[in-house]
Amino acid sequence: MEKYIVLLAACSFVAIVSAYSGGAPVDVCDDMLPKHPVAPQTSKLPYTLQSTKSSASPGDRVKITINGNGGKSFKGLLIQGRQGDEIVGSFEVSDSDKYIKTINCPKGTKNAVTHKNNEDKKSITVDYIVPNTKGQITFYATVAENGGVFWVKQPTAKINVN
Repeated sequence: MEKYIVLLAACSFVAIVSAYSGGAPVDVCDDMLPKHPVAPQTSKLPYTLQSTKSSASPGDRVKITINGNGGKSFKGLLIQGRQGDEIVGSFEVSDSDKYIKTINCPKGTKNAVTHKNNEDKKSITVDYIVPNTKGQITFYATVAENGGVFWVKQPTAKINVN
């Protein structure tokens, strides 16, 4: 009987870890917290999210790139632009992109980017469309090195909208 309980627990763990290999579900948009069965990392994010512009106008396209420091790879990600707690702007990703896709978080369309698979990724670049709003936009990233090592809702690059 004990063997069956251990086997059932192990199978459940594998199912949970691989459940979101195709990208973050919409229900994590607010807190950006993956439903992984372990706690997130509290150390400094070992990935860099950069913007090609520090200021932009509504409607501008800004390239956003995420890289692992020292060539560190990652398997999963969720990126959003926010003003305060509100998710703003949108992303443009080709349907044929092998690694990433957009998702529609509440109150928006294509306003977040997530992974399509759990393959190793070293660098991802995506187009962000600046919303028709003024002020500062901060990009937040949740990045999963793997199913057991991940960082949640880390503030990264910023742009000022004129």
